[in-house]
Amino acid sequence: EVTFSPDGTRVVSASRDNTVKIWDVATGAEVCTMTGHSDNVLSIAFSPDGKRVVSGSKDNRVKLWDTTTGTEVCTLRAHSGAVRSVIFSPDGTRVVSGASDPHVIIWDAKTGATGCTLTDHTLVFSAAFSPDGKRVVTAANGSNDSGDRSENLVEIWDVKTKSVVCTLKGHAGEVYSVAFSPDGTRVVSGADELVKLWNAETGAELLTLSGHSNRVMSISFSPDGKRVVSGSADGQVKIWDVETVTEVWQAFSLPGHVTQVRSISFSNDGRWIVSGSTDTTVKIWNAATGAEVCMLKGHLD
Repeated sequence: EVTFSPDGTRVVSASRDNTVKIWDVATGAEVCTMTGHSDNVLSIAFSPDGKRVVSGSKDNRVKLWDTTTGTEVCTLRAHSGAVRSVIFSPDGTRVVSGASDPHVIIWDAKTGATGCTLTDHTLVFSAAFSPDGKRVVTAANGSNDSGDRSENLVEIWDVKTKSVVCTLKGHAGEVYSVAFSPDGTRVVSGADELVKLWNAETGAELLTLSGHSNRVMSISFSPDGKRVVSGSADGQVKIWDVETVTEVWQAFSLPGHVTQVRSISFSNDGRWIVSGSTDTTVKIWNAATGAEVCMLKGHLD
């Protein structure tokens, strides 16, 4: 898992070596390594002010870290399964985590107190807040306890009522990544070998982007909402034009990783893309040209 800091000067990465690392984008140097998880770190995110990092791990824990000192601030212990997705709310006051236990939990980012739990899944690979913080989108893989719904859905929840307000049906395989558009009107999801774009109000499928030769592991909107970047188990990074809500083939492919691309993200200014792979490397790309800018290497696995 990799992502830029809000100001674009740093990158944070999480790894199967149980560590979290922060890197300087300009120099490619490792700034600090944060240790404390006892198993693979599966997800990572900066707070909106860049002062904290949240991490989720296969050890069932969510941890908050101080990015200046690299020290652990607190550990959140409500999950009983691997935590596969963590992210701050847009205002930085809450954290949402998704796990295989199968809960989505919203936390108070200051106190670590559990705010609410959204339960309707067997496995959650991804969860994300809407830009206004009022909704959460989840990759809801597997049927619930009563077996009364189809598998592999994308669900949009109202945080206040803790209810599903929209269900997005269309993926055949497990959904690995979901995100809201910057204006909150659309949702993008990655599964199978496909990227799908949805209307966040009606649940209507707007378009399907095909071109990857293996499952799509991670997706991200550009800050202006005009492009989507996807990373796949085929080792490629693809950028797509979605401005006109018509199907468009990838603008270009970035062949640079040897194995699966597990995480992908735009910088907040839209100029750069960062990708993380199971080949243990983190790469930064020019979003306009597709040129590889630098490679960050330091994780053991």
